[in-house]
Amino acid sequence: MRLFLAADLTAIQVNALARLVDAAKIAAPFDWIRWLPRENWHATLAFIGDRGDGDVPALIDRVEPHLRPQTGLLVKPGRIQAFPSRGNPRLLVLKGDSDSKLDQLVFKLHQSVGLKPPTPFRFHVSVARFKELDKEHRDRLLSAIRDLEALAEQWTIESISLYSSKLHPTGATYQRIQTWEF
Repeated sequence: MRLFLAADLTAIQVNALARLVDAAKIAAPFDWIRWLPRENWHATLAFIGDRGDGDVPALIDRVEPHLRPQTGLLVKPGRIQAFPSRGNPRLLVLKGDSDSKLDQLVFKLHQSVGLKPPTPFRFHVSVARFKELDKEHRDRLLSAIRDLEALAEQWTIESISLYSSKLHPTGATYQRIQTWEF
């Protein structure tokens, strides 16, 4: 099974993001964009990868000390942007600036499961996917989303979950394995 750790969004955060996504759908009504359902919105903190069912208890044991107790994990969400870069976008994401406490947690989570920590960590919530774009489609997309509004409020991370992911032709489905609430 394919595993990852993610910051869960609260209902208030999902609703705020939904307003931005609705505006993005109007600004970029392209049939080659596949908008992700809100139940799939999360911010991946550590992509663990393919592991066997028997590996899950040991993974939980390794990450749990870093996830209890946690308070004050903050993110300043921004606006919907191309990801991983404007030159080669593959996703539309809500980007955000994480605080140093969240950055340190991401570093520790990666180390605890034997992964190289990302430098720098880039907080993002994927909201849409598309295949590789030629220059014309990329320029149209970047122009369409250029003036989208940004979120003004700061977000507090209230829970982190371990998920398994299954890929299907229509998209991924996620199953929550364990959640740590703060």
